[in-house]
Amino acid sequence: MKKLLCDLSSGKLTLQEVPIPSASTNHIVVQTTYSLISTGTERMLIDFGESTLVQKARSQPDKVKQVIEKAKSDGLLATVDAVRSKLNSQIPLGYCNAGVVVEVGEGVTDFIVGDRVVSNGSHSEFNVIPKTLASKIPPDVDDVEAVFCVPASVALNSVRLAKPDIGEKFVVIGCGLIGLLTIQILLANGCEVIALDFDEKKLDFAQSFGARILLVQPTFSYQDMLASCPDLYNVDGVIIAASSKSSSLISNAAQMSRKQGRVILSGVSGLDLVRDDFYEKEIKFQVSCSYGAGRYDPAYEAQGVDYPLGYVRWTVRRNFDAILLLMKMQRISCKKLATDKYSFDDVVSAFNSLKRQPSTISVLLYYAESNAQKETVTRPKIKPLSAHKFCHKSKIGVIGAGNYASRVLIPALVGCNAHLYGIASEQGVSASLVGKQYNFQRVYDSAEMMLTDPLVDTIFIATQHNSHALLASEALRNGKHVYVEKPLALTLEEVANIESCYEAQKMQRHFTVGFNRRFSPHSIRVKELIQATTAPVYFLVTVNAGLIDSKHWTRDKNLGGGRIIGEACHFIDLLRFLAGSAISEISSESIEPDHAQNDNARIGIKFQNGFCGDIIYTTNGSRSYPKERIEVFSGGRNLVIDNFKVTKGYGWKGISSFRTWGQKKGHSDCVKGFLNSLESDSGIIPFDEIIEVSRKVIEVSKQLSAGRSEI
Repeated sequence: MKKLLCDLSSGKLTLQEVPIPSASTNHIVVQTTYSLISTGTERMLIDFGESTLVQKARSQPDKVKQVIEKAKSDGLLATVDAVRSKLNSQIPLGYCNAGVVVEVGEGVTDFIVGDRVVSNGSHSEFNVIPKTLASKIPPDVDDVEAVFCVPASVALNSVRLAKPDIGEKFVVIGCGLIGLLTIQILLANGCEVIALDFDEKKLDFAQSFGARILLVQPTFSYQDMLASCPDLYNVDGVIIAASSKSSSLISNAAQMSRKQGRVILSGVSGLDLVRDDFYEKEIKFQVSCSYGAGRYDPAYEAQGVDYPLGYVRWTVRRNFDAILLLMKMQRISCKKLATDKYSFDDVVSAFNSLKRQPSTISVLLYYAESNAQKETVTRPKIKPLSAHKFCHKSKIGVIGAGNYASRVLIPALVGCNAHLYGIASEQGVSASLVGKQYNFQRVYDSAEMMLTDPLVDTIFIATQHNSHALLASEALRNGKHVYVEKPLALTLEEVANIESCYEAQKMQRHFTVGFNRRFSPHSIRVKELIQATTAPVYFLVTVNAGLIDSKHWTRDKNLGGGRIIGEACHFIDLLRFLAGSAISEISSESIEPDHAQNDNARIGIKFQNGFCGDIIYTTNGSRSYPKERIEVFSGGRNLVIDNFKVTKGYGWKGISSFRTWGQKKGHSDCVKGFLNSLESDSGIIPFDEIIEVSRKVIEVSKQLSAGRSEI
């Protein structure tokens, strides 16, 4: 199928051929009939891509600060690589879609194949959509009208926040697509509307809907506007649907408002508020977020958990339903807002036309009926296979094409000259892009297709954590060698299942987890020194993990398992490796008041050989401080690994300082070791150690959640 993507490094638009997505749990697959180009939002993303690096930095000063802090901590090379990866990414455009359901996933009961629906799907022949972000189109509303549902819901959400009453007077600043839809919804609420814009053609649309209009200039002050329209005084509310870096929009809106008036920002504006503008009149100011409650909430969007009607009346989907009702009742009219119409195959020309026609409100894209079938996308090799000799015989299949896979895992495989045979991802887009970038032979529609392909003999798993155990078990059952990115599993039952699948293969398959820290040259050097000592050894590991968004999937117990399982597992395994002995006792203690997330914890470990250690995992430190520090105390001597860039010895013969060029966390060495092991009888990490560490990590997480410390 074809999908429109935008390159963030250049702003270039391309129609990419990608696999048709499958319907995952709580999702549906929709075949598009129409999609809508919203000239404001999408043009802004393209403009960002077309801007220079300096312009990008100026537009996002907070990101620049993060880059500087990362450079201080991780070094310049790692930072440059991370920035390049972000800017070289390609993102889908579009959020206004109408189409037909062609597949429903598990947990979906309110849609069936053949339903006509609206959704926030992108410009693509097929989209996989969460069930909470789609709504059925009534029989007497056609797709051309319905495709405006999502931007109309953005407008509706801002109107709901403004709480209009019959007979009230509102000003709408900005008569783009969202502004014109806002005007119609306010008029449907029985309000008088005055529309402001500096584009006469857009004002003509506003006037045709029944609004009074005022042509303004970007430099106009409130007094300038008041002189032209005395009714811009003591208005009940102002909705700003325009985009400007200046804060004058909000200042002017406040001056127009009556005492206890309402100012709602649904567009973009500077937010240098003047207190006096709001203080004397007690004006209420609020920013409207997208198209309703539930937007950006992973539980609502990805997991399909709806908000109870009695507590949250207007969610995203209920707003969709309300807009479709207004369309059915003909209270709002949208068709004429599509000022241009193009075939989806000509979508790049459609976007180029926006530069020539600034008065365009929106562009309608129509889709020919697709004959695309679910099948593997084959990509030609740059060199014929017969003319290329790989260092390893195994045909590699990679499941997952996110940041870790594309920036770390696959480059490591390329560095080993491995045979990159196939790649798959949940929705197919990232797999297609990464597959093309690294010259994979095949892009699979699904992980299941890859797992059952007899031509693939080795599977690398780099997906979200909750899928690791299932994919690893299935790969073993299908007779594959398996490299699974940490963590191995999220529950003890999953660990037991993997152990059973591995034993069923009579250990003929190689299996490992990406515990790469033990393969770092710094870790190996320290282990060599420790092995030669007879004195007791104490380890102190400090992990300055840093804060991440509370809604990030890694912190979700069901998706990522939490940060202890997801990341602290590295350091439990590292100490297991350095000690060279089984764990005899492990204890944990939360070091934060709120135990719900357990992002801050102390983990104490004792080993059967008498060694012991503590891991301090904390999010409370500075970003500019090194992330990882491993200290060893033994017989009046010390060893320190500083962020896997420098290892220093104090009082230890044979080492004073050991440095590497940049960070060396062992990623490439781990992959190389695994590939080499496929041609031998033994794995790179003993399977019983993998199981031991995985169980201990899960037990620690469970105990922290329960608020107890003893294990």
